[in-house]
Amino acid sequence: MHGTGTHLGYQQYENENAYAAADVEVTVDTTTGVIRVHRAGVAHDCGLISNPPSVETIVIDRRHEPALGAGEPAIGNAVFHAVGIRLRSLPMALPKVLEALAAT
Repeated sequence: MHGTGTHLGYQQYENENAYAAADVEVTVDTTTGVIRVHRAGVAHDCGLISNPPSVETIVIDRRHEPALGAGEPAIGNAVFHAVGIRLRSLPMALPKVLEALAAT
């Protein structure tokens, strides 16, 4: 069985003046515990934009590094929306997902 959910998450980064919000859509396979993110949108409030005509976002996948965070609050909220479980600690690893699913 699968559950699909969307939700918003908010983060405050590095200092008190930089904010980001992420909106994601996920599917959760309740049999395997696999979470798939199908869509992610990010809004970044970084104060005055001095040159706003064109902004390109590039996500750098450093697979040899640990996850540093880029939308986990939104993913956790979308998982709750999809299947009703709360994942409040990182990483949202498969054993944690399966444990939370089994507890429901």
